[in-house]
Amino acid sequence: MKNSKDDYKLEDVLLGALLIASKSKNVEINYKKIEELSYNYSKEDLQLPAWDAPVFPEKLNNETIDFILLGNSINFAFNDFKTGEKYIHEYKGVPFKGAYGMWAALKGALDEGLPILDADYLENLSSPETKKIFDGVNRIPMLNERVSILNEVGRVLNNKYGGHFYNLVERADGHLFNEGKGLVELLVEDFPSFRDDAIYHGKRISFAKRAQLGSAMVYEKFLTGGSRLFDEKDVERLTVFADYELPKALRSMGIFEYYAPLANRIDEIVKEINDIKGSNAVNALHIDYRLWLDGRNYKDAKAHMAITTAY
Repeated sequence: MKNSKDDYKLEDVLLGALLIASKSKNVEINYKKIEELSYNYSKEDLQLPAWDAPVFPEKLNNETIDFILLGNSINFAFNDFKTGEKYIHEYKGVPFKGAYGMWAALKGALDEGLPILDADYLENLSSPETKKIFDGVNRIPMLNERVSILNEVGRVLNNKYGGHFYNLVERADGHLFNEGKGLVELLVEDFPSFRDDAIYHGKRISFAKRAQLGSAMVYEKFLTGGSRLFDEKDVERLTVFADYELPKALRSMGIFEYYAPLANRIDEIVKEINDIKGSNAVNALHIDYRLWLDGRNYKDAKAHMAITTAY
């Protein structure tokens, strides 16, 4: 993706992370703990998520692509910023927490016949209508920001993609990264709400968290049916997605020590595991999902919370 400001390219996410790591003064990596974690993970059969919970569509079709990418446009901030309480929404009598609560709300709306995948509906969605969709056991944080994003999504889809995300996937033609024409790149380029970049020490840094996560979820969901929608080389270029559960897990495991300069990248764990296994058995997607699961298991650990749509 071309950027007239400093020719920053979206695929340079890791280079941006490396810059941040090299300038960090408050976090240190415990490499011994990385070795231990990598060894333990190497003994597991690490899996990619199938996204087969009841809150996701079962069929592998265009509607599912629309649903997943729509959800990822608002896939952020699920804890109350004052109390830390997770958002909860019930679907068919079952309470779902956090991001799954958001997916539950969307799936419930879809089941009820609300045209949430229709760009015209999204473009004109009001705050009261959105509140009704997401009202659950408690209130979802940052409702106004979500309304604005859903309106933007509808507007961009109508203006550029015939009203549907699946047309965006078709235009990407099997690529996640392709000189500005891949799915991840197009999401960041055409949908301002998917951008999470900032200037850091004079350089533009982007994590492309939700653009990468949404693309990965589409890939993983369709992979369950044997369909590989994207070039495998592009999939290998995806990074671990910035998420508040991951640093919580890494700190609880003793890998992050919050007091001195940081000197390495998260994908060292991938290399360590593959070195032990003797093959390219895992990639960043496997590690992202496994760390995310671990983060949820550390119930007493607190995640860093920031009022942002970035994660």
